[in-house]
Amino acid sequence: MSDSGDRATNPHNPLLTLAAHELRVVSVTATRAHAEQEGEMRAFADQAAHIKAKARAVAVSCAEVDQVHADVQVPARACIDLVNRLQGLREKLAQKCDGGGAGRIWRRRGPSRVRRRRGET
Repeated sequence: MSDSGDRATNPHNPLLTLAAHELRVVSVTATRAHAEQEGEMRAFADQAAHIKAKARAVAVSCAEVDQVHADVQVPARACIDLVNRLQGLREKLAQKCDGGGAGRIWRRRGPSRVRRRRGET
């Protein structure tokens, strides 16, 4: 029999012991690296979920702002139409009161809004 086959399988062989030790070190290092990588991946996944939630909230807020803007446009257009109609009515009234002349300010008739002191007439 040859000693070389026995040396390779001998548990007291220094090369075998060194190789086994290095294998354990590499295995522990790989396990730690894998665990660290999994932790980083979980952190990235959590961060991505947080960003997605914020993006959904922003989208909802944008939709609400768009709806408010659309809702405001209706009374704004109505206000513009009413102001234009009022201007037209004022012009017609000024023409009727002045006989077609411009520049005269139409005033409401009634008591003066200026307070008078007692004793003044």
